Amino acid sequence: MRTKLLVFLSSIAALVAACGNGGGNTIDGARADGPVADARPIDAIQIDARPADLACINGPLPDAPPAVPNPLVVSGSVSELLGGDVVGATVSAHAKANNQQVATATSDANAAYSLSINTNNVPFDGYLKATFTGLLDSYTYPPAPLAADLTGADIAMISADNLGRLALFAQATVTPGTAVVGVSVVDCAGLPVIGATVSFDTADGNTEVVYGNEATGIPDPRLTATDGSGLAIGFSVPGQNTGTTTVTVDYQGTLFSNTFTAWPDSLIIILVAP
Repeated sequence: MRTKLLVFLSSIAALVAACGNGGGNTIDGARADGPVADARPIDAIQIDARPADLACINGPLPDAPPAVPNPLVVSGSVSELLGGDVVGATVSAHAKANNQQVATATSDANAAYSLSINTNNVPFDGYLKATFTGLLDSYTYPPAPLAADLTGADIAMISADNLGRLALFAQATVTPGTAVVGVSVVDCAGLPVIGATVSFDTADGNTEVVYGNEATGIPDPRLTATDGSGLAIGFSVPGQNTGTTTVTVDYQGTLFSNTFTAWPDSLIIILVAP
């Protein structure tokens, strides 16, 4: 789960800090119509022609995987996009089916955490949650159930002010009670998918999808599909405390998806793969 998404969001934060845009957030529902930073003219932004590797969709079944460890260990660190390391964050693992907490830990003096998840030797189908006073709750969803120990499962968190700055660059609105969803689209080889569109089945008139611009490192409202970053951000995805939202990727007519709960007023990071 250590993907380009965290690097992408961090680059946004660095740019915002450098520009000194301390005001103008959209947490109260007002639209942020700031300029889009781009070193190149819009007609120079091209979608790379590199095809995605989709061989795993209809390929032969893999050999039987090794036994799932019990416990399964997930570890990483916690950081806020502009504030750096988050020490003392509560990190927990939850089953996707019923949201039941199955493990918990606290990030240490180095912002590191480690979770031991009882699996009964069955792949863990779940997600990670991080909470810390003054930051939005953060949820991280892997692309598939975990069947092996995972290191480098770094968790991104964000403050309300910095979320507003993110929306400023995306020229998007953050509606109270909704979720902001960062989507990382990868292919069978784990590489970013170029030329894919992202949608949410619960989207309403306030929901906006803005794609990442690999060259500038910020979300670019002029792009209509993923570029070499494979990244998209869904703003104002309707919030829910029960049920699931499906995020669907359309790559040249091939569809693949992942599901999550769009927790209100939260940051959600989700990976989608074939």
